[in-house]
Order: sequence, then structure tokens, then C-alpha cells
Amino acid sequence: MNPPPPPPPPTPPQPPSSRSAQQEEAIRKLPPAHRKQVELQRKVMSELIFPRYVPRKCMPNVKTLDLLMSQMKAENGDDGNGDDGSTAVSLFTKDEWERIEHPQPGSNGLSIVSPWEHVHHVDRSCRQFKLKHLHAKVKALNAKKRLIEAGGQSQADAITYEEEKARSIIMDMNYKFCQNQVSCPERMNRLATCWSAFGPVVIQKITEAGQEGLICKSEREAVERCSGGLVQRLMRSATDDE
Repeated sequence: MNPPPPPPPPTPPQPPSSRSAQQEEAIRKLPPAHRKQVELQRKVMSELIFPRYVPRKCMPNVKTLDLLMSQMKAENGDDGNGDDGSTAVSLFTKDEWERIEHPQPGSNGLSIVSPWEHVHHVDRSCRQFKLKHLHAKVKALNAKKRLIEAGGQSQADAITYEEEKARSIIMDMNYKFCQNQVSCPERMNRLATCWSAFGPVVIQKITEAGQEGLICKSEREAVERCSGGLVQRLMRSATDDE
């Protein structure tokens, strides 16, 4: 789905100060527990590194790149475990990993830039979000365990569980956005421009109709092809005997 045609000139918006004052007044009138929940939601949502009105289904699918990056960490880590603590099964033999990390010079005698370096750069740039996602996930699970043990009567653990669960989801979204931004910056910038062209109001309406997968579809698929191409180049470098 392409961006909609330019809308007619908008009506003058409500003054931000007045709207903000009304919202803050409504929040102040909430019961303490509900007010705390709204404040926590604001805090967690502020940690998003992309427009908050963009739903998860609008994000490019980078599962293959994510799997490959986990494999890289397993091959170079201490325990051979994936980011989620599970035992990782190697996709490549030792010889193949050697070819990935140390490509042979090309026919012109010049060193070939390894796709490994590109993928490794993505991992270094985005790993902070992966670690924050996993940390929040563990904190949410621990809070849920304590909440169950307390028979659901611990308000502090209930708040912690909801906050860290939300933060885990947001950090996972940040991680995927970062992967796309670093691995395919030009195409990801075009996708972000497309999101802006739609705007929050139109995206919300399309999402409510269950058609969010159509939002900026061609731009999203272009990012996915770019990410998939990086994975394919790395796979070829592992299996090419030339």
C-alpha cells in the first residue's frame, strides 16, 4: 500500500498547552494505582527508538538475520549458548566459519570485504537492545513467580511484572528496528519516511481495520530483501570453495 495522497489543509490544532493540561488533570483524578500504571506506561513507551504509532506488524521480518547473529555469538562465546540461554546448534563447520571470518583474496589480489564484518557490525551496534530485552524478560518472570507465590496479593510485584513485560516487548522491537537500520540504512530510511507520510491517525485507522500488513508493504519488503541478501552473501562465503 502506497502513502495516501496529501490531505487537505488541516484545521487549526488545539493549543498543546491546553490539551496537555486537560490530559494531566484527567490523570491526576485517577485512583493512585491507576495513575501509577499510566506513569509507568509513559516511562516505558518513552524508551522506543521509532515512532510509537507504528504497530509491530509494520516492522520488517529479520528472523533469519537474528538467528545468524545468535549463531555468531555462540561460535565466539564462552558456553556456546544462544542469547536466550538455549544451546545453539552450529549452522557451519569449523572450515566454513574460517572462510566466513577470513575470506581469501579475490582474483585481483585484493582482500575481499567479508559479510561477516557487516553482520558483526550490526550485532555490536544493536546488542544493547537485545540485552535489555532479555534482562527485562527475566525480571518480569521473577516478578510473576513472586506474585504467584503471594497469591496475587503483592501490588509491587504486579506493577513490576507489567512494567518489565512491556519493556521486554519494546526492547525486542527496538532491537529489530536497530538491526534493520544498521544493516540496510537507506531502505530503512525510506520505510520510515513512508510511515511518516501515512501519519499516526491513518495508521491507527488501518490497524483498527486489521490491515496493518499493507502499510508501506513495498518499502518493508525492500528492507527484508536487503537483510536476506546480507544473510545469503554470508552463507555463500561459508560454502564457496573458490
